[in-house]
Amino acid sequence: MQPPGQERYAQAASRHLQDAKLLLAHGRYDNAVYLSGYVAECCLKAVIEQFATTVAARRYGHDLRSLRRALVLYPRAEAYIPAEVIERTALVRGHPHRRYWPSGAWSAAEAADIVGLADRIHQQTVARLVLHGLLRKEDLDGAG
Repeated sequence: MQPPGQERYAQAASRHLQDAKLLLAHGRYDNAVYLSGYVAECCLKAVIEQFATTVAARRYGHDLRSLRRALVLYPRAEAYIPAEVIERTALVRGHPHRRYWPSGAWSAAEAADIVGLADRIHQQTVARLVLHGLLRKEDLDGAG
């Protein structure tokens, strides 16, 4: 077991995305949306971690708005800022507390849109970090 304080945000983002897609495919829309929020959170933290520190990434907690805004503090992170303005999407609605919401809060169409958004954010952040040689694809292994 990995000791606390040794987060692997990029790996967690990839793992959560795979699980969100699986849940969506099996009609588990609420949990697919829930994990999609963590995809976005971990993607943003992975970028901050690359250009600052894990401590800096951890500082923002689960606040997607603050995480997204924090990227502008790191000029080298500019290429990894998601095109979507996350704070204007359903990803922020209730994150992370939506895990306690009653079942049926999200429709199939809403869940598909949100999982798709999480996938795009992953492509624009974690996948781009791999493409640019800042992360190795092997760093994401264990995500399956």
